[in-house]
Amino acid sequence: MQAEKQGVVLAAFAVALLVVTSLVLLLRVDSFVRNVSAVDSVGVGVYWDRRHTMPVTSIDWGTLAPGSSKKTLVYLRNENSSTIRYVYASTGAWVPSAASGSMKLALEYSGAALALNQTVNASLTLFVSDSIQNVTTFSFDIVVGASQYYAGDINQDGNVGPADWAVFSRAYGSTPADPEWNPDADFDRSGKIDPYDFSLMSSNYGKKI
Repeated sequence: MQAEKQGVVLAAFAVALLVVTSLVLLLRVDSFVRNVSAVDSVGVGVYWDRRHTMPVTSIDWGTLAPGSSKKTLVYLRNENSSTIRYVYASTGAWVPSAASGSMKLALEYSGAALALNQTVNASLTLFVSDSIQNVTTFSFDIVVGASQYYAGDINQDGNVGPADWAVFSRAYGSTPADPEWNPDADFDRSGKIDPYDFSLMSSNYGKKI
């Protein structure tokens, strides 16, 4: 009988511990709810479909949690008269403003040059830091832009060369708060000249229009 009582107590303790652990995990997750970004574009069309009948004007990121990411598939179309050699996505108007320091938006595509009316698959991915705190909902604007120059052609002379590399080297690692900051070297418009910008600079080095 004593053994049975001890078994019941241990089982009850295990259930209570499981409930407490679950509550702690729920408190740590602190999920976000129904977050929508307005989307605008300059020099390039952004569409949900390859036939270009449904432009992307907003993205619903759904429910997100710290440490998670959400990828959205889109189509990019050159609607400019010039060949597009680089497409980027910048963000702004963050609410709350502190959310921008814990989230990063990345645009990915093949990187191939786009002639007029040419279309390519792409994705927009939102990454949420696992250390984000005190954010239960957020919003921000996205602007997808395009350039006829390769990422890395900082002086826009049609050649990614030593002059561009010298400028990039001085600005590497900086943010808008630093005296070395150069927005033209922030190729992905992330607000920091970081390893991703370095990889773009390296992959395009030596390319000419």
